[in-house]
Amino acid sequence: MIENKDITVIVHGPVQNYQDRTHHEEGITQRCLQSIRQHLPGCTIILSTWKNQNLTNLDYDLLIEEQDIGPNKDRIAPKNYN
Repeated sequence: MIENKDITVIVHGPVQNYQDRTHHEEGITQRCLQSIRQHLPGCTIILSTWKNQNLTNLDYDLLIEEQDIGPNKDRIAPKNYN
């Protein structure tokens, strides 16, 4: 049996809504992290997001911050999935 302490969960993406990305529910990242803590207590949570995001009240163990490389140019998915 795998123990929760042996599990790592990565949450990737913006942590808040902004003018061009309003389709996310307000507080969705905070609720996501809280759900992981509730259902997998003792696991490691890595939050991977872009620099200058508001990280207030977010419960994670490790943080990865990268520059936002901007939207895709493929016309299939106009938002950033890189």
